[in-house]
Formats: sequence, structure tokens, C-alpha cells
Amino acid sequence: MIITEERNLNLVNLLANGLNPVNNPNIQFMKLDYNYLMNDLIVGVVDMHEKGNAHIMADGYEDIFTLILLMIFANNTFANNDVSSARSKVASAIRATMMVTIPSAVGLAVLGKPIVDMLFSGEVDLAGQMLLMGTLSGVFYALSTLGNGILQGIGKMYVPIVNSAIALVVHLLSLWVMLSFMKLDIMAVVFSNIIFSLVMFILNHLAIRKFIGYRQELVKTFIIPLIVSVVMGAVSFGIYHLFHLFLPTTASCIIALVVAVVIYFVGMIMLKGFRESELARIPLVGKPLISMLKRFGAM
Repeated sequence: MIITEERNLNLVNLLANGLNPVNNPNIQFMKLDYNYLMNDLIVGVVDMHEKGNAHIMADGYEDIFTLILLMIFANNTFANNDVSSARSKVASAIRATMMVTIPSAVGLAVLGKPIVDMLFSGEVDLAGQMLLMGTLSGVFYALSTLGNGILQGIGKMYVPIVNSAIALVVHLLSLWVMLSFMKLDIMAVVFSNIIFSLVMFILNHLAIRKFIGYRQELVKTFIIPLIVSVVMGAVSFGIYHLFHLFLPTTASCIIALVVAVVIYFVGMIMLKGFRESELARIPLVGKPLISMLKRFGAM
């Protein structure tokens, strides 16, 4: 099945307006297998991005996670009062987000200065420090954006707006305090952004708990990825400085990043951080990888 660009635009617009296209008789192509639709929609969005039509993504959606969440709830889960299934989908979305966001944040924290040095010339110490301190906000922004999508998907369109307003007030107050009394200069902007994303995440999470009774699983979603990411960060930091003794910054950084990806993937498998169903979704290599891991008793 190929969903055309026009249909993708119609679908995104429907989701943006809080409609449920599954029950709309004018959109027959929505009455399809959900997983099939999910894959084709993501391909369609990527295709639109390549054609220069990615401006639709900026029309109220901060990143692909929000769109995925709206797409998930478009499958009529919440409309049928299937709260248990809704909780399961929320858990899967948060888990998938954290498996990418946590190692990315740790990688940027560890290799922040080398990455900035690789991309820019001149004095980069301050930029490296800002990147190091600001990585935490990336995790909170991912969670808060995800929360926005969940709340919009269950019809609570006003809640993220109210939460954003509250977080903005806290953000501005904290920025004023850090600039006026703590004299943190540009770092005050970094810290106040962390506070904004943290407050937004907390408020959204409390709202999701209130409306669908969701309780966050911690071990596989946060703890295991964090443990593996810390090990990954330590090893990649050492690899970078080792190779930087005789190689330029760019080459050393690329080698460290490749090693980090391998360590993270292997570590997640060793600590059983991946579920079989999650590995099965990896294109081409998912099922052979599962078979190999089972053969060696790793799964």
C-alpha cells in the first residue's frame, strides 16, 4: 500500500484537529491494519520532508514523537474506552523515546566539546560547556513533547497549553533570578531551559496519570538504558582520547561514536533491555538477529 502525499496531509490535518479518522466514512484508506498504516505514514512523512513539505510538521508538532503518538491514538483506542490498551501504547512510546534519548544525551555530554570542535573553529570551550549542561533538557523536552502528543491524542487539547503557560512563568522567573542574583550570564539560559522542560514534563505526566491512570515503569524504560549509557559514555570518552593522541579530532570523534553505538546495543541486549517484539521491528535484520541471540542464549 502506498499512501499518497495528499492523503498524508489529510491525515495529519485530521489528527491536528483532534478528529478520529477511523470512524470517518470519507476516508476509507484509514480502515486498514494499524501496524501497516503506521509504517506507511512514517515513510510518507519522511518522503514529504525530502520533497520540501516538512513545514506541516512545524504546524503545532515539535517532532516525530508527537506525530507518532497522535497516530497511535487515531487507531480508536481511547475512543472505545480501551484505557488498558491506551496505557500500553503510552508505555511503548515512552520506552522507545527513552531508548534513543538517554544514550544521545549521555553521548553529547561526554563528547560535547569534541563534537563542537569538529563542527566549528575558534574558541569552543563555552559552547562545549553549554552543550554538556544542556543535554539534560533534551531528555525532558522529549518526554514533555511526548506528553503533549498523548494529551492531544486523548482529546485534552487545552491541558498542554495550560501546562506550557505555567512552565513558561517558572522559566522566566528562574531566568530572572539566575541573571539578577546568581550572575550566571549565558548559562542562566541553559539552566532555565532545563527547568522549563522539567516542569512541562512533570505537569504533563501528572495530567496523563489523572486522565488514564498511567503509572510509569522504571527499570526497562529508564534504569537499564541509563546504566548502559553511562558505561557507553565512559568507554567512548576513553576511546576518543586514546585515538586523539595520533588522529585528528574528527576521526577520533567518529570512531568513538561508532564504538558507543556498538557498546550501547550490546549492553542493552546483555541486560535484556530490548524486548523481542522491539527487535523484530528492526527492518531486514530484526528476525535474523533474534534467531542469533536465541541461539547464543542471549534472549
